[in-house]
Amino acid sequence: MVMTAVTDLFPRCFARRGWSREAKMTDFDEPLSEEEKVRIAANFVTHAPPGEFNEVFNDVRLLLNNDNLLREGAAHAFAQYNMDQFTPAKLPNSEEMVSSTHPL
Repeated sequence: MVMTAVTDLFPRCFARRGWSREAKMTDFDEPLSEEEKVRIAANFVTHAPPGEFNEVFNDVRLLLNNDNLLREGAAHAFAQYNMDQFTPAKLPNSEEMVSSTHPL
C-alpha cells in the first residue's frame, strides 16, 4: 500500500485549520493510484464534522481535479455522511417521524 503525508494530499484544508505540515507518515516515490485517491477522499468526506461537509467536499474536489472520478468513486461516502448526520425524531402529538440535523 502506498502511503503519503495527509498534509501533501490536503494542504489547503490543513493550512486553513492551522495544522502543521510536519505530521508526515512516510514518503514514497510512487504516486497514489486513482482508486487510492478516491478511497482517501471518500474517507475524508465520510468523517467531515457536522456542518463542514461543503468545505471538506470542496477541498477534496480541488485535490482530485476529476469530478467524474469523485462522483463515481465517492458517491457512497456522500450517502453515508447524510445517513450519519441525520437523526430521526418524533414530534409530540404526532405519529410521524421527522429528520433533524445535528446542531452546529
